[in-house]
Amino acid sequence: MIGKHSVGNCSENGGYRFLVLFFNCMLTFGSYFCFDMPSVLQTTFTDTNNCTTSNFTCNNCTDCLGMSQDDYNLLYAIYAWTNAAVVIAAGFLIDKMGNRVGAFLFSFLCVLGSSTFAASLFFRGTAVMFPLMLVGRLLFGSGNGSLTIVQNRITSYWFKEKELAMAFGITLCFSRLGSVLNFFSHRVFKKKKLFLQSMFFYSFYLSGAFLCLLGFISAILVSFLDKWGVQQLGDDASQKSNSKKLDIIGKRGILAFLCAFLTIPVFGLLAFSMVYPLVATFWLGVTYSFAAASMWPTIPLVVTQATVGTAMGLTTSLQMIGIGISNLVVGQILGKKDDNLNSFQGGLLNISRKQKQQLLQEREQLIKGLPESHGESDGEENDPLLPGRRHKIN
Repeated sequence: MIGKHSVGNCSENGGYRFLVLFFNCMLTFGSYFCFDMPSVLQTTFTDTNNCTTSNFTCNNCTDCLGMSQDDYNLLYAIYAWTNAAVVIAAGFLIDKMGNRVGAFLFSFLCVLGSSTFAASLFFRGTAVMFPLMLVGRLLFGSGNGSLTIVQNRITSYWFKEKELAMAFGITLCFSRLGSVLNFFSHRVFKKKKLFLQSMFFYSFYLSGAFLCLLGFISAILVSFLDKWGVQQLGDDASQKSNSKKLDIIGKRGILAFLCAFLTIPVFGLLAFSMVYPLVATFWLGVTYSFAAASMWPTIPLVVTQATVGTAMGLTTSLQMIGIGISNLVVGQILGKKDDNLNSFQGGLLNISRKQKQQLLQEREQLIKGLPESHGESDGEENDPLLPGRRHKIN
């Protein structure tokens, strides 16, 4: 059996710490696969081509997945609002009960929520499908946000001496790899035209529940590693100096502010279809990655280890409140059929010089091509009294 001194050396050299980090990263790999599932299936959820009814924006379509924009965004809104309400209490619970209880409880909620969401597809064609989807997203939201707190708490404990920001970055990378896998797997099915077949359609949803089950298994393993490692280290880890907590670069506050400032133009660019969306998306991904790697490691540095869970819960709650409000607003905007944005984009003040010259040339050609009687008709249009009405008045 490895002794206390050996484990201490492993934790300092990184071997044991990075083993804990690997299984800690796997906690949310499957849950982020499930979290982004509605986004890659937006067309499937909101499409009404297979409906036999004539309702275009069906709120409760019983023979297809056609949802209104409000209902579709509600899948994200209910996740965000549940997260905002649960994570504060979850952070306090994790601080009191420990990482292991939190990892078991919240990873199980992720499995239960993703399984419920997948099971809702078996009720396709009934009025039960959409409410069951909401129940699944509610359970999933109760688990995933709180599981992230457990994940961050474990990371902050094992990497508090050095490499803290790097460890948070690796954790974030693994989570987003789950989202990437979601997009690529859906694309493969779609290219082979297999996705609309029932077997592949249902298996795609069940794969999310299976990956969440792998997260639950990882919770068991990381709980064992965390408990055994803490016991071997004893009180030595809590008595070490905090002087090495900053990473190589530091300047977390400045980096977070710059990333937030540089993110502002991205959403403006996404409104214009002439700008290739990959440019804005890549820009957003870079700024978000640096912002997350700068912001989240600061929380364990400014609070004690005993209150990291509560602090993470408060921060996550505020974040989810903003996401929840945004989803409701976006749903209302997308549900409207007006062309205010097109009018804004097509205004003379918002087009390029080349486009403006082309528009003026087309307008001149149109005026030159009008018949001579056009001027007479223009005079009649400019005359407030039409000829028929003038005769009647006279």
